[in-house]
Amino acid sequence: MPRLCELFNQDPDRDDGNTAPLHCVTTTINRIFRPAAVEQTQDLLDTLPTPGQTFHLVLGEKARWDYWQIVPRILSLAGMKATELLLTSLNISADAAAELCRLIEEGKVQRPRVLLSDWFRADKNYAAVLQRLEQTAAGAGGWCCTCRVHAKLILARLEDGTCFVSESSANLRSCSSVETCTVTNDRALFEFHKQWILAEHARSTAKEK
Repeated sequence: MPRLCELFNQDPDRDDGNTAPLHCVTTTINRIFRPAAVEQTQDLLDTLPTPGQTFHLVLGEKARWDYWQIVPRILSLAGMKATELLLTSLNISADAAAELCRLIEEGKVQRPRVLLSDWFRADKNYAAVLQRLEQTAAGAGGWCCTCRVHAKLILARLEDGTCFVSESSANLRSCSSVETCTVTNDRALFEFHKQWILAEHARSTAKEK
């Protein structure tokens, strides 16, 4: 059996699934902690972290939280488009998928790469949602595929090169349970997660051949 480090030893500039280190060490300048006292994404995330800064957010059960809204909120606060967007989630809501497709078609999101679970593909109720995501992403030079993934991530590289990473317990849909997430401004963390996402995509597509 190969070691985990051998599975993910990948050149960040390649999209072919070759392997990269499994660990990433970042230096956090400061952390800001925000409790679940607000109900809207725009209230919870009213500014973006500066380089090296991480926001830690707790999302309460009384506020119906939609993790997907982190994406348009980042774009809105930054006032610029995303030249790369990578998403991973167990599933995605029809509304979130439709808004993502709209952002792609409007050119506000480029090179979209979406990794969802095989469980989501097996749900026939979302067949049309997944098909549209696959077609729209491919039309913008990206992809949407499924594998055995349970990680929930948002990676956004903006047109000025700034890289934001959000790591969460929540899927890309609304939820009334207690959830947590972070929003970090860190290019190294972006590249770390990007590497394993590309590796999983390469493995998934290889299995289909």
